Amino acid sequence: ASVAYGGGQTQVSVGIDGDVDLVVANPMLGETVALAGLASVSGRVERDANGWHARGDARVKDGRMVFTDPSVVVSSVTATLRAEGKRIDVVEGTARIGDGDVAVTGHLLVSGSGPDVDLALRAKRVPIEYPVGWRTQSSGDLRLTGRSGAYRLAGEVVVHRAFSELEELRPAPGLDRVSAALAAFEGRGSLRDRTDLDVSVRLEDGLRVASSQINLVVDGA
Repeated sequence: ASVAYGGGQTQVSVGIDGDVDLVVANPMLGETVALAGLASVSGRVERDANGWHARGDARVKDGRMVFTDPSVVVSSVTATLRAEGKRIDVVEGTARIGDGDVAVTGHLLVSGSGPDVDLALRAKRVPIEYPVGWRTQSSGDLRLTGRSGAYRLAGEVVVHRAFSELEELRPAPGLDRVSAALAAFEGRGSLRDRTDLDVSVRLEDGLRVASSQINLVVDGA
């Protein structure tokens, strides 16, 4: 390892060959996600005037990712990663969200405001709580792309189960909320301000909306 200071900047170069706690990567990922767990690493991490860089390979077993917006906990992360500069390739990766399975391949570019991504995701019976008040279990093939602060999620999803218990509603606003929720399922809304959805959705077993004033059941296709 070496540390140097010049031109008002601290330069760091650290060679790694062994197990590393994934929390050391959190400063490079911004505030959108936090990592935990161990990775078997063979490579080098450097910091200069242009920020953090990494070169080498890493194998993650039983890792954990916590996203803040949207709030999602990804557990049992197993992945093979290859880093070169600010680019990290996910050669293969699997994980669990709740009792559902997710497989991931692709790459990301690290930046201080959050990663630029191009990831292919395959989900199998993943529980999702979105929009607020909705609980679903879904499968599908998706692609997450975009630069820091402006992401796009596209693909096809099958919703196996969908259920919502809404708070007490006034008649007109209540219908507006149901319409907004259905629009989100069809991909016309956005998951968060940073992420645009272009997702086609098929309801396998229909959906149910329940409140003190309405009990709506929509059959699946």
